[in-house]
Amino acid sequence: MYIESIYIVSFGGLSNFGLELFDGLNIIEGKNESGKSTISDFIRFIFYGFSGKGDREYHLSFSSASAEGSAIINRVGKRY
Repeated sequence: MYIESIYIVSFGGLSNFGLELFDGLNIIEGKNESGKSTISDFIRFIFYGFSGKGDREYHLSFSSASAEGSAIINRVGKRY
């Protein structure tokens, strides 16, 4: 089972952002403040929600005051 792709509608400083991932190890690299940690936090949010009020306020979109997106999970060829 692996995360095939994510799509961030609005989360922190990212909006309308899509990312394809592959089975195995995926490495996300980029300059400082380019959204690497935000992507990681979004994946955690998709599965577990916010850990508390401070976490929620920190990750709400700067422009829309919402956190929204989706992930596609691939398990033995079936997509969820």
